[in-house]
Amino acid sequence: MTYREGPGSPVPPDPGVDPVTGRRLDAVRSRFYASRSLVEPLVIIVIGLAMGLVDETSSEVSGMLRVPALIAALILVGQGLALLEDAREARQFEQVVEEERERIPAGTLDDTAVLAPAPRQVVVAGNPDEPEGGVRTTPTRAYLVLLLAVWLGLATLANPTAPLQLILLSLASAYLLFAKGWRIMQVTGGGPD
Repeated sequence: MTYREGPGSPVPPDPGVDPVTGRRLDAVRSRFYASRSLVEPLVIIVIGLAMGLVDETSSEVSGMLRVPALIAALILVGQGLALLEDAREARQFEQVVEEERERIPAGTLDDTAVLAPAPRQVVVAGNPDEPEGGVRTTPTRAYLVLLLAVWLGLATLANPTAPLQLILLSLASAYLLFAKGWRIMQVTGGGPD
C-alpha cells in the first residue's frame, strides 16, 4: 500500500515501531544485541591467541612473516575483547530496561520512557568531538588495517616453508583483518559504495 499525503489518505506507519508486534524497534534492537552469541568474539580471540603462540614458537621463520603475524594476533585479540565488552554492556542495558519495565505500573508503560534508564548508568566525561566509544574511526585507520592484512597475506605466501599452523592462521587472520578494514572503510565513507 502506498501512502500519499493529503486529505483522507491513510497515515504512514511509525518507522520506529515494528508493524507486526507493535513494539519499539529500539527495544527489539537492544534485545538482539544483548542476546547475540558470544561465538564470534571467542573465535576471534582463539585465532589471535593461537596465531600469537604459533608465531612465537616458529623461530625458524623469517621476520617478514613473524612481525605482521604478531601485530595481527594482537589486533585480533583486542578486537575480540572489545566485542566481548560490547556484548556485556548490551546485556547490562537490557537488564536495566527489564528492571524499568517491571518498575513502571501496568497501563502507563511508554517504550520511549523505558529506553532511557539513565539514573543507574555511569557517564564518563570525554572529548565531545569523539563518538561514544571514545575511538575515532577514520579512513586512515581502515587503510592501515587493510595494509596490514595485505602485508600478512603476502608474507604468508612468500614463506611456504613456514609451519602449516602459522600459514593457515596467518591466512585466516589476513582475511579477518581485511574484512574489518573494509567494514571500517564503508562506515567512514572512505571507500567505494
